[in-house]
Order: sequence, then structure tokens, then C-alpha cells
Amino acid sequence: HAYATTAAAATTIDVDASLPAVVDPAPGSECDQDPTGLTYRWQNLTSRADCLYAPGVNQYGWPNLHVRASSRSLALPAFCLAASATPHRLRLRAFFGENPGTRSAGTLDVNVTVSPTPLRAIILGGGGGVRVLPRDHVFELDARPSFDPDAAAPNAAADNSTYAWSCVL
Repeated sequence: HAYATTAAAATTIDVDASLPAVVDPAPGSECDQDPTGLTYRWQNLTSRADCLYAPGVNQYGWPNLHVRASSRSLALPAFCLAASATPHRLRLRAFFGENPGTRSAGTLDVNVTVSPTPLRAIILGGGGGVRVLPRDHVFELDARPSFDPDAAAPNAAADNSTYAWSCVL
């Protein structure tokens, strides 16, 4: 499975993970479970993704999952994964109960490529559309509302965008 998104876009990953088939589970074994009792756990195998976790650890020493990372679908908010030329490899693990180390588990890996978000160029002034002006007429164009959407990311570097103008005849 592969997904593509931009850093400033929210993305939903919807996949189906299943457990290994067991022909005839022994009564009372960890394989003898109600399939509706599956637990899901998402993790990013390639980099840090704090948005998947809540503070603290559980009784097994695993980081507490944010509610978004504990279902079959994973809703990633904007800036959850950093833009990178290398895809993020996310893993969904499905298992019974609360212990992700159980033998009755299935895994599914998903690659998510996150690209930088395109700059937003907003140009005010000039009257819009086509204007015909005398040769010596001066008018003003203002690009101050332009911005880099990725500059809104937590811990992002200051937006030091520069602009260049040219006249094409």
C-alpha cells in the first residue's frame, strides 16, 4: 500500500489488517478469540511521529497511543509526518487483547510519501486581469499575503521567503 500527501494536508489511511488463519484453535488458547476483539496499533518505523502517541506508557512499557493510532483507519493531521524524499513506513499491527507481543497478530506496512506543500503566491493590486497602461504609468503589486504553508508546522524555521519580479513583454 502506498499513499502520497503534502505536509500541510490532513490524510486518512484506510487499510485492512487480518490475523494469520488458524485451522482449529485449541479452546482457551490465545488463538481462540472473538474476532471482534481485535486491537490495532499504528507506528512509524522510519521516523518520529509524536502525533501517534499520548503521554505515558502502558503496563507493557509501550508508549500510550493517541486514539487516532488505535483503529484500522489512521487519520493523520497536518504536519504529523515531516516532508521527506524517502517514504515514511507505517505499520499497522492487529492483535487480540492488550499485549502487542502476542503470537496471534497480523501486520501490514504502508508507505506514505510526504512532499513539501507548494507555496501560496497571492498577488494584490494591478486591478486583476489584463490592464493596458501608458508607458510611464506606475502601479503597485503586493505579494505580502503570500506564504509557505509548511512554515505553520510546529518547530518550523522562520519563513524568510524572498520574491523576485520580472516583466515579460
